Amino acid sequence: MCDVERQISREEFYKMRRLKREEIMTSVNHYLRRRKFDKSETQATSEEKVNRSKRLCCREKSLTELSVISQMNSSSLTENILSFSSISGDVTACDQQFTKLKNFILEGLEAYKIELKSLLYPIFVHVYLEMLCNGHKMPAHKFYDRHSSLFKDDDLHKPVMRILRKLDMKTDVLSCKDITEFLDNRYHVNLSEDTLAYLLRYLKNEDNMIMFQIFNQFLKVVVPTCASTVELREGSKNELRETDSKDIKDECNNDNQTVLKQAISKIRDGPPSISSICCYTFLNTSNGLYSVDVSSNNSLISAGFEDSTISLWSLDPDLIHTNPFLSNPAVITLAVDHCTGSDDSNNLSQRKKDVETIKLRGHNGAVYKTCFTPDSQYLLSASLDNSVRLWDLSSHSNVVLYRGHSSAVWSLDTSGLGYFVSCSQDRTAKLWSYDRNYPIRSFIGHTYDVDVVKFHPNSNYVATGSGDRTIRLWSLQDGRCVRLLQGHHSSILSLAFSPNGQYLASAGEDRRIKIWDLSSGTLFKELQGHSDTVYSLNFNPDSTILASGGLDCCVRLWDVRKNREVKSELKPSGISDNQSSPELHGIFSTKSTSILFLRFSKNNVLRVAGNIL
Repeated sequence: MCDVERQISREEFYKMRRLKREEIMTSVNHYLRRRKFDKSETQATSEEKVNRSKRLCCREKSLTELSVISQMNSSSLTENILSFSSISGDVTACDQQFTKLKNFILEGLEAYKIELKSLLYPIFVHVYLEMLCNGHKMPAHKFYDRHSSLFKDDDLHKPVMRILRKLDMKTDVLSCKDITEFLDNRYHVNLSEDTLAYLLRYLKNEDNMIMFQIFNQFLKVVVPTCASTVELREGSKNELRETDSKDIKDECNNDNQTVLKQAISKIRDGPPSISSICCYTFLNTSNGLYSVDVSSNNSLISAGFEDSTISLWSLDPDLIHTNPFLSNPAVITLAVDHCTGSDDSNNLSQRKKDVETIKLRGHNGAVYKTCFTPDSQYLLSASLDNSVRLWDLSSHSNVVLYRGHSSAVWSLDTSGLGYFVSCSQDRTAKLWSYDRNYPIRSFIGHTYDVDVVKFHPNSNYVATGSGDRTIRLWSLQDGRCVRLLQGHHSSILSLAFSPNGQYLASAGEDRRIKIWDLSSGTLFKELQGHSDTVYSLNFNPDSTILASGGLDCCVRLWDVRKNREVKSELKPSGISDNQSSPELHGIFSTKSTSILFLRFSKNNVLRVAGNIL
């Protein structure tokens, strides 16, 4: 009885409270109308309606009402999912992006591959269903046939895969219970934090937007909070086991080292990067340009001409500075000149001026080769006058004249041990020391002009190429020929050793580049592609790329790594000389500049020089 009275009094209390509030609102509205605030009444009425609706919404719903609402939502969920398509009609782009994602996962790092492979199945199913529900039946079936082999060995997914192949349109999808359940629930995938970050870096690319949308909409990624989570069950044994922290650290370090080794291996086995190329072109070379060379510090460039002059240019922004010298070899000083002494100061000041170009004169025949010493302090030149001259680059004067050849000297090369080698029309090559003006060793064996000569990187051997179409490798210790390489069909004009000392590249008038294995003395590769004489060859610092250039006004880069070996000692029938070998990595054409010089720098920049034809 007391409870009933208490309930009645509570109801009367709320009623009295509501009446009091209505009286207050009526008084306020009556006051506002007298003051001609008509909109306030409307506003108050609307506020009252809003409050009333809130009270109705806050009313507790029965269990039956909640069940009906849930059924209504679930029945429309599948159709709503299928009506929103990430493909937007472009099935080709979707197929391409899935293929790229598949290759990214299957060809990626081993540390992430196992976890990421679980993404392929749900993404495949959703892409296939969206294709069907958007009316792309034939592309969907082609997509299924192209990628279903990924899951043929997975017993867990076989039932769903068989059902998918039987679907043809949207109504089939909606009528299949297993498929609708798959669409109603987001697919759970377990990924570690590192794997998830690795995947997101790939998906955030603009070319992967469709896969990114499907990943966000249909998949739920579960990232474990702790890698060593242990599930406890009733009845489990309560045992403790000592764990050595050193073993855990070693295991972690081994995993990191494995990932690092795999990344290094992928970079090493992948295609090499293209070097930057800097080309120097000589204009107005009517006096006949024969030779170009760049100093090792990349500060000077030299050129030898037919008119017996040598020109120097600075590659730095500054002009060339010449240190003054008191004795001028072109002037004979008499005793009376010391009495006057009037012009010495003027001549000395004139020699101190910086200039753009310096011409070195001393030869009385065409200069066929110029070569800087490794320290970039001197310049060697070979000429038609049977001599080699050494020039001091501080005073730009000739300091040594080397005579020993009986005919024109065609080429030069220097070593880092204080020696240089020359080759001549007299069919010999000679070894010189800078401090002696006579040769200290002669290499005799060729039956025609020796056109080119090169030092081995270890400076213990010298290679020579001749018009007799052979290459000889000579030992500096006793002057014997230790290798005879045959195979060219014309004169050999260019040689290049790989920096690791394993290979020797040769080329010339036959337009073929041959790479020789020095350990066995056999042909390693033959490269085709040039359409005219090859004048210059050079390897990059890690011996993986060979650069070549010549009269066809092109610079070609070749990938010469051993794992891409292609034997071509015999020319297959039907292949022309202009067809390039598979090792060709890049072609860079000039407008009409023949390539006389090319060299890789230590920072992998290829410097090229030549003249306009």
